Amino acid sequence: MNKRETKTLKIKTLPLKTLSLFVALLIWLVILVFMTYIGWSLRDRARLITAGENEMFFNIIQMQFFRMDSFSEVDELLESEPVFKERILGIGLYDSNLKDKYRWGTAPLTLDQDKINTGKSDKWNRWTSANSWNGAVKFIVRLGPRRNIPAPPAPPAPDSPPSPPPAPDSRQQRFQFSDNYFYMEVVHPIYQRTFILTTIFFPFIAILMLLLVLYTRRLFLRNHEYSEKLEAQKNLVVLGTAASTLAHEIKNPLSSIRLQTGILEKTCPAGNDEISAINEEIDRLSDMTYKVNDYLRDAKGRQEVINVKDLLEEVSRKLLGTNTVQTTCDSPLVYIDCERLRSVLENIIRNAMESGSKLDEVKAGIEKIDNKICVKIEDRGKGIAEENLSKIFDPFWTNKSRGTGIGLSVSKRFIEAAKGSIEIKNRQEGGVEVLITLPEVKV
Repeated sequence: MNKRETKTLKIKTLPLKTLSLFVALLIWLVILVFMTYIGWSLRDRARLITAGENEMFFNIIQMQFFRMDSFSEVDELLESEPVFKERILGIGLYDSNLKDKYRWGTAPLTLDQDKINTGKSDKWNRWTSANSWNGAVKFIVRLGPRRNIPAPPAPPAPDSPPSPPPAPDSRQQRFQFSDNYFYMEVVHPIYQRTFILTTIFFPFIAILMLLLVLYTRRLFLRNHEYSEKLEAQKNLVVLGTAASTLAHEIKNPLSSIRLQTGILEKTCPAGNDEISAINEEIDRLSDMTYKVNDYLRDAKGRQEVINVKDLLEEVSRKLLGTNTVQTTCDSPLVYIDCERLRSVLENIIRNAMESGSKLDEVKAGIEKIDNKICVKIEDRGKGIAEENLSKIFDPFWTNKSRGTGIGLSVSKRFIEAAKGSIEIKNRQEGGVEVLITLPEVKV
């Protein structure tokens, strides 16, 4: 019967900075889409208003134009009303050769023959084109023949002199040909204002909103950082209180035990070896209480230049019985308290030995990467559950039955006090990898 191996899907959460940047940009994109929709809606509304009012304005002006008896009257009309000067950019009349017979404003000298020939006209023989930048609309109308049917003359009164012939109508002479062209260019200020607003101010507002979103993200990250520091301070307060109480409670019994062993040394000379072992354990417990207190007072200690290779080899021989250190640099120097670094290395190697790994599978290595000394300690033990990786540096947290949960927390504080970092992760083939990084000292 074949065994099926089930693989659990491991989902790695993004770092908070990356996730917050992604969320900030997503919010900004939503705001940008909303602003773009508003901008296009405003432009479309202005375009519809402009198109309707320009059409109405064109019809009114065209009717006024054809009621005038002379071009001078047209000039007087256009110059007299401010609304005409604001709305009308150009107006003109052109003959069959598209040459101007009358021009005012920005009307061209001649009309574009290609545009008239290739452009699409409506049923009123009118060509229309709009300028997307300012919303100005150009109207070109091909005029039809004027069909002014004179009324029948009234019968003459008896014995009345004959009436003189009517004077020719100059206006009628101007517009009586079917191949005349009327040109007019009108504009509406509402479209110009809307276009300028959406073109200039909307990008500015979009950039301003981006800066506001990024600033809000920065405030969020700073508040999160302060919250973590506050939580760490609370943990340190708890650790300090517990450690002080523990040290005080341990010192008194140790003093009594030390007193009793002194009496036993005098009364039982034959048992000095056993008494010496007791005294060594007493000294070890006393030293541990002093170290915890020292950790709470000052994590830096007495920093000096230390050769990491020599110290790691010494700890390896002491705990593993052999030198398992592999290094690519001869003299890796760091600036740290020697005893604190020793306690960190001893704590990590002891954890590796207690993880179920064989002694020969506990390896240590040193390498230099970008002016930093990296100490790597590996084992092939049972590893750490993924959900517990974020808790291993918390004070008093442990998954061991006889552990105190303070070793890695103390180690992290010692390393960070020397401007370094410590990282723990599981290995793919099983076991744990601990990476300590410290700044290199160049002598």
